[in-house]
Amino acid sequence: SLELWSLEGEDHYKKTKKKLDAGASFIKYDSDGTGLLTYMYRNAKDNQWVWVPSLKAKIRINTSGLTGAFVGSEFSIEDMRSHFPEKYDSKILSEEPCANVSTALTEGNCWKIERIPKKKKTGYSKLIVWVEQLHYRVAKVEFYDKRKKLLKTLTTDKWSLHKDRWWRTRETTMVNHQTGRSSTIVVDELELDIGLRKADFDANRRLLK
Repeated sequence: SLELWSLEGEDHYKKTKKKLDAGASFIKYDSDGTGLLTYMYRNAKDNQWVWVPSLKAKIRINTSGLTGAFVGSEFSIEDMRSHFPEKYDSKILSEEPCANVSTALTEGNCWKIERIPKKKKTGYSKLIVWVEQLHYRVAKVEFYDKRKKLLKTLTTDKWSLHKDRWWRTRETTMVNHQTGRSSTIVVDELELDIGLRKADFDANRRLLK
């Protein structure tokens, strides 16, 4: 059972000389309040820590830990980071009916996009992403390992529109083709526009109440 708080949206972007602050997320994954804290940036590397309540401390995750599994699932720590377009060299490979790649987004066409990570410290050589053209929803992502072999495939399902503005998926499945295992994140409850501020993520005091 996970609890996730996320700060996102243009209202929270803060321009500096070197980077653009694009939000934060905190995923609590045990009853003690231990969680994964991520500060996200559009044109700089994200920072991640494990928050340990008993120590009242954040333990930084170094680059060697990015490929490790998140709470034993087929999602990696790196998958919990941001995936802004600025972090990739991207090109559109083709367009095709979304129904060819998704059982959830079956109307209209999808762009098929190749993304090459700009950063060297990554577990992936490239990503192939299918994006639905009407609302820019991600239908499917293929992750290729450093040997350029297909490693994992992510698919989304059960999309819903909130406040006539925000589309969110309630099921995200990651299949590991090299291990034969899969993991699905299922959203049971979702609240949006709840008034979070960046300061709420500094020590997670508000988030843990």
